[in-house]
Amino acid sequence: TPYGIKKRLQFIYDEITKRLNNVEDKSKIRILDIGCGTGDLITIPLGSLGVTVLGIDTHLPSIEHARKKNPFKNVQFGHMHMEELADQQFDFIICSEVLEHLSKPSEMLMLIKRCLRHDGSCIITIPNGYSLKEIEVRIYKAISSLGLASLLRYLGKSTNKVGMSPALKDTLSKE
Repeated sequence: TPYGIKKRLQFIYDEITKRLNNVEDKSKIRILDIGCGTGDLITIPLGSLGVTVLGIDTHLPSIEHARKKNPFKNVQFGHMHMEELADQQFDFIICSEVLEHLSKPSEMLMLIKRCLRHDGSCIITIPNGYSLKEIEVRIYKAISSLGLASLLRYLGKSTNKVGMSPALKDTLSKE
């Protein structure tokens, strides 16, 4: 949800800015954003702090887009895998909404540990998957796969006995 995204991004930004308060030369701070996508959400905004940021992603079109949009000289984008950075060190490593896509997340965590400076900070986020909207969407998909979606729509329109959130009612009304 937009609220969840905003909350996650604010958390990441706040954690980094807290740790930067006593740093005189912010350009010496190196941040790695793993799975940066187009850079819009995390990588480019962090560049505005004056830190050195490297955003990496395996999706080349996203990296190409990020490079075109990037207004900062202190922000770079790389089309690469984390393994290619195994000999580098970073003050902060961000791995936001990435681990759940990997078949072996423990390997990524070991690479993060290897690339993180001994006094560095790592910020990892994963979706919780348990918000009311996410649960309703899962239930609706299950019902749809059983061919019962039309029954749910009928019940939702014909009686007030079926409790549905406004978000689910909205989803049903669009179909």
